[in-house]
Amino acid sequence: MSNNNTKNIQINKYKYDMEKFVRKLTRLEAYWCLLYLGRKKIPSGSTDRELIPDKYCKQRLVNFLIKIHWANGNNSPYLTLLKHLEKQIADFFIPEEVIAWFSNDDIAMMWISMVFISSEKTDGNRIFYTKDEVLYYLYECVHLRNFENIGRKLKFLPNGYETILEAKLKIKTLNMLRKNWNLSKVQQKNISWIDQKNKKQIDWMYEYMKKKNRLILPHQFQFSDKNTLMKYNHIIASLNFSVFINVLDVSDNDIQSKIIKQIYNAWQQKQHREKIKKDKKTMLSSDNLKQIKQLAKENDLDESKMIDNIIDFYIRNHSCKG
Repeated sequence: MSNNNTKNIQINKYKYDMEKFVRKLTRLEAYWCLLYLGRKKIPSGSTDRELIPDKYCKQRLVNFLIKIHWANGNNSPYLTLLKHLEKQIADFFIPEEVIAWFSNDDIAMMWISMVFISSEKTDGNRIFYTKDEVLYYLYECVHLRNFENIGRKLKFLPNGYETILEAKLKIKTLNMLRKNWNLSKVQQKNISWIDQKNKKQIDWMYEYMKKKNRLILPHQFQFSDKNTLMKYNHIIASLNFSVFINVLDVSDNDIQSKIIKQIYNAWQQKQHREKIKKDKKTMLSSDNLKQIKQLAKENDLDESKMIDNIIDFYIRNHSCKG
């Protein structure tokens, strides 16, 4: 038998054993193994983007394990590596049920990302354009970093899985954050007037909260202007975070209620002003309305402002003649 045939048989045997091992893993467990092995990029020959726990994650792990094996010599004890990974997962992998409360809830995901980013200055320069980018950032934090809860912020500990105690401490911290999240959540009755599908309303709230410094980390979360739902999630998460970070008892949401009332009143005023402007237009004939539109365009004003200016001009001149 030729050397090439022998090598191919060996490769098929390694691949079979490794695929069998990886098949038993969840997608997040496979992702964790890649992170644990220090793999930061997708294997060469593929696209150059950050490693993510997508549907190709398991295949990347298989390919990487084969590369590790051949890099260490084709007689390296690869089964020992697989057993080692199995034990590491059992000891240090953060179970999916521990993080399901934010991985399956976009508003909770936004909220806990605010906790992580505000606790670590070096993360303040990161910019997120999509929901997935936020979630993958949280996966990295949960699975690659060690942390504990100190007051309303997280304290990051030296990296590296040195003891099982560190994994247990992370689970304890995440469970505590989940409790605080549930206590600080905005009451649905207070936001029933907000329509998450109303782009006009959400865009207005987003800019209003920015202006009033009520929107948390507006420079980090740069969602598309068309992504109304994520802007809504950002708004609600910011309201929840304002309770968590500012109130001693997170179950006391009086501050949150005051903020929501302030926003509600401002929105009602905006609606009232727009109704008045609309009423002004309906009093004009179609010919006058065309003239108003032309004058507004020439003077770089909106139509309502143009009407106001014309009325003011008439009153001033009429008063002078009187």
